[in-house]
Amino acid sequence: MNRRLGSFAAKGAALCMAAGLAAALGTGTALAADKVYETGDLAYTCAYPIIGDGPLTVHAKALGPDSVASGSTATVHSLEVVATVPEDIAQLLYNLAGVDGVRGDADADVSASGGTLSSPTAKDIAIPEQLYPGAGTFPVNALQDANTVIPTATAGPAPGPLTISLNNQFTVKADFHFLNSTPEWQAQDPFTCTLDPGQDSTLGSAPIT
Repeated sequence: MNRRLGSFAAKGAALCMAAGLAAALGTGTALAADKVYETGDLAYTCAYPIIGDGPLTVHAKALGPDSVASGSTATVHSLEVVATVPEDIAQLLYNLAGVDGVRGDADADVSASGGTLSSPTAKDIAIPEQLYPGAGTFPVNALQDANTVIPTATAGPAPGPLTISLNNQFTVKADFHFLNSTPEWQAQDPFTCTLDPGQDSTLGSAPIT
């Protein structure tokens, strides 16, 4: 059958996720101090495998600079995303298809104002293997690991700010774990989660000096 709820996390987070802005300033500038960049709880609609469209809540957090010099670069780090599958969706997948776990990775759209990005996509945000206990919501954790590629932001003119946001969609590439199936882990077709309109998806911002 299919891959998995991992997409939620990407958000980002995907994420989803997604997402955070952290600091490693470019050549010729002093390193700024890190601060926490964090979204609110963002509502997405996902094209889930097996069951079709349904909601997902994404929350992304990362470390980023507290300021950035004009023309210098900043790269996100320590990205963490929690994509929460609502109880009714998790239960439907569990009871209808026997899905009780997910693993994989996600690619998340990101955007910048007050500067430019080396790429519009954060790629391969890791979704470690996680199992659903069979009741309640299913919080799926995703994170930046050694294989994750986060775009570099180049700051525009002062005073800025340089602002990084989650943008539009993330795509989940996941395996789902099935109860009483052989093999237990089965790859799913990639699926997308789309940010619902009318939300502030800012991850974080820094003044430009």
